[in-house]
Amino acid sequence: MKIEMDLSEILLFLDLIKKEKRRPSIVELMMMLYYLKNYEEVKEFRLKLEELKINPPFKFYNGSLIHFIEDYDDCNSLKSMILQTTRRKYSVLFRHQILLSQTEAQAIDIINEAKKME
Repeated sequence: MKIEMDLSEILLFLDLIKKEKRRPSIVELMMMLYYLKNYEEVKEFRLKLEELKINPPFKFYNGSLIHFIEDYDDCNSLKSMILQTTRRKYSVLFRHQILLSQTEAQAIDIINEAKKME
């Protein structure tokens, strides 16, 4: 059985969840994320979460969403948002940003930033 879901259905589902005044579970969020077809859809999904003020658990950002980020600046933005709202160390955020860095100097800056967080 092949189940397909497109971005419009996912965004509609988020609207309905918000209308019901409930927060989507991490399982629901991960399911929606895995149905997205490309990075542009991932960005729209993330923007919709922000627009609806749906604050997923940090485990969703750290364990799932970060792995779908393909742009250095978007990764930096997500990392900054997460680090502003928690004191936990999320080394995966720094590792992913290093993978997306475009120069050795950028990667070294990220390593130094991560060391300051310790």
